[in-house]
Amino acid sequence: MGGRKEKFGFLNMEKSEGVVDMTEIIITTDGSVSGNGKPDAVGGWACILQAYRESLDTECSKCGYKGKLDEFEDTEYDGDVWGTCPKCHINCMIFIEEKKLIAEKEYSGKLVYETDSCPITNNRAEMYAILKGLESVTWKNCRIEVHSDSELCIKTLNGEYSRKTNQDLWERLDNRCMELKNRGCSIMFMWVRGHSAHVLNNRADKLAGKAKRS
Repeated sequence: MGGRKEKFGFLNMEKSEGVVDMTEIIITTDGSVSGNGKPDAVGGWACILQAYRESLDTECSKCGYKGKLDEFEDTEYDGDVWGTCPKCHINCMIFIEEKKLIAEKEYSGKLVYETDSCPITNNRAEMYAILKGLESVTWKNCRIEVHSDSELCIKTLNGEYSRKTNQDLWERLDNRCMELKNRGCSIMFMWVRGHSAHVLNNRADKLAGKAKRS
């Protein structure tokens, strides 16, 4: 579908019909390390960025016609939304898509002592994944959710744990969060259970493992 192109930081995208505003960016991260904390430790980090926009797209439940809500005649708002479809002319329930996935990008990288100047640990790999994800966002005035299976990272970023090690990365994370907030973005850090049914976390885990072995 044609339209005005916008730069979304991690991806060029087309502005679609019915799209009215950015809602959120979800960043799912993970880290992986072999030889945790040893001089020869090798690590990998990964993040998956997904961009969503609020959407006014509507669809007829009978024939699948998609269009704007005001095209459906006699629309009723009573919990469910009903109206007469302009294509099949049947009074039907209208499905409203409130937000739409419009862009997705994966990032990953390898960590070794020689490039990091510190022994590689699981915590550093997890922190790198979060940092790289936040650094990949260049949009303004958006809501950002960071999902990580590192309880230590999430609780530290949320102020529940004190910062005892890796001060260099905490400082970089602080600076990046401040930059994003100064551009009108809000950031929420959320813990997800790792190695379970969380599809994106499992994808990030595989990416981090692959980067570590590269």
